[in-house]
Parts: sequence; C-alpha cells; structure tokens
Amino acid sequence: VRGEFVMRQTLPMKPPVSPYDLNRLRLRFRARSPSEGLGAHRHRRMGQSLEFRDFRDYVPGDDVRAIDWSASLRSRDRIVKSFEAEERRTLIILLDCRPAMRLPEGADKLRVAFWIAQLLVDIALAERDHAVIVPLFSAVDHKPVKVRGGRDKRQVSSLFETLLNRANDADTWDAVPRFDGRAAVRALQPAAAVVLLSDMLFDDPDGRFAGLVRRAQKSYRSFHVFELNSWPMERSLMAGGPFRLAALEGKDFGETHFEAADQALREAEQAMERHLLQLRHAFAGPGLVWPHHAVLWPDTADGFQDWFQAAFRKAALLPSLLSRG
Repeated sequence: VRGEFVMRQTLPMKPPVSPYDLNRLRLRFRARSPSEGLGAHRHRRMGQSLEFRDFRDYVPGDDVRAIDWSASLRSRDRIVKSFEAEERRTLIILLDCRPAMRLPEGADKLRVAFWIAQLLVDIALAERDHAVIVPLFSAVDHKPVKVRGGRDKRQVSSLFETLLNRANDADTWDAVPRFDGRAAVRALQPAAAVVLLSDMLFDDPDGRFAGLVRRAQKSYRSFHVFELNSWPMERSLMAGGPFRLAALEGKDFGETHFEAADQALREAEQAMERHLLQLRHAFAGPGLVWPHHAVLWPDTADGFQDWFQAAFRKAALLPSLLSRG
C-alpha cells in the first residue's frame, strides 16, 4: 500500500531478541522436543555405517563396493546401497525477496524475514550445525551464503544490506518475480532442514517451486514453511480511507485512488486463502512442516518490535526445527 498511508519509521537490521533470550528459548524448546540416536546431533544421511538405508542410482565417484549387482541386473542400471551415518545438520534458509515482501512500509515482511533468518542462524550455530541462506526471486543474482561459524555472520549482514539497498531502488518495484531454483537445489545437503521465509503469495504457474519443495523433502530432509502474514496491517491501512497503489510486480495502477469496501476486502482475503490451500496441496509430502498458524502481523506498527519478540517466541515452527526425531 503506497500513497497516503506511508509509514516513516524504519525497522533496524538487528533482530529485537537478545542473545540471552534466544538461548533460553532454544534450550526450552530443546528440552521439550524429542530426540533419538546418539546425543542431540544424530542426523540421518548417506554414509558408511552398517545400517542400510535404501537403494539409489549410481553416480560417478560412488564407492564401487556399494554397488548391488543383483539389483543392477534387474534394473539394467547400476544401483548402489546407501547407509546411515552421523553428521552435523545443515539448516538451509530460503529467503523470499519478491517486491511484495517489502510491504507494508515501515513493517515490511522482508525485514522481518531478515530478523528470523539471523535468529535461525544463531540457533543453528548454537546447535553446532551449519547454515546456508539462499535468496529467491531476487532481481539480481546472489550466491548462497554459507555459515559455518561466527565469523561467517558478517557475510550474512553484507547479503542483507545488499538486498535492502537493491529493494529501495524505485525501478525494482514493478519487476516481475522470476523463480530460478538452481541455487537452492545446489545448496541441498543429505542431512538438512530447509526453511522457507515467505508470505506464500507467489505464483508458481509451471510448478517449478513445487518441484523444489518435493525434491527438498527427499533423502530424510524436512521442508519447513515460516509463513509471514501481514494482511491484518494491510487491511487496516486500506480500510482507513482512500489510498493509491503504485506499480508492483509487473502491474501499474497509475494515479488512481481506491477505496476498499468491506466486500472487496473479504473477497481478497478469500482469494488468498484459496491460493494458500492450492500451495499446501502442491507442496504436500512426508517431509513438509507447514503450521496452520502463520506469523500474523498486528493491525498497526505501534510497538512492532515488541510484537515480534512475542510472535517469535510462540512460533509453531521452532519446536519442529529443534526436534531431532
């Protein structure tokens, strides 16, 4: 929403959750979350233990001793056995950078996504895991940022600053989001949890994003959706009187002013609900974790940082991310 209702405040880059509070939150959820295996960091991946996992196609570089010749003869392709092992988990964070993520101004979803990504990286490092941040729908190409220790966090800050500076360019507001999942596919690890930070209102006409989600759920990986819903604040802004829409994601609304009647707002809300149901159906799989309770914005930006602290503590996704089951 642009025009009469622009909010002048700017959210800080640093998330409004102290390291002390984050550690207490992490330990509380870890104590309540199930774990299995040897200690807290037993994750399933392909390895060289004695516990059989499944069959898969041979790829160059595989140990020839793992080839199952009987299965290979039946399928007429080389088939290898894969086994279980232990290793650190990789937390892969997919960051939605569409123009619509910069709304509502003053309490934009993109900045909140940055906050959550930083907190998840801190949790991963505390759990002795690795993290990878992959920007999606970005107008410019950004390589994934790998975080293996505290020193790598400077690269995370640099990535966010670059994305924000690019987001502030006026010519990017009307850019049509285009999804290229190659970087995300390359970032996938055998033992990984994949987290998508998004409002989930993007289009996927060719099913390429759904294909990425299904691929991410294979090989004992889990795909977690951290849904950011700013509709309560946007609805409040539009219901407050005439407003103007500028260009956004390939659509130019000109200088026309609009008034949103209750019926129009209800229809918009119903359309979003249908869209989310379609995505849930397209993403469905054994590794999907998509809580029905999104991170829901308040009606106004007053006390927004306090709201975030409370919302993050109650986020339904955290227990499943910290679970080792």
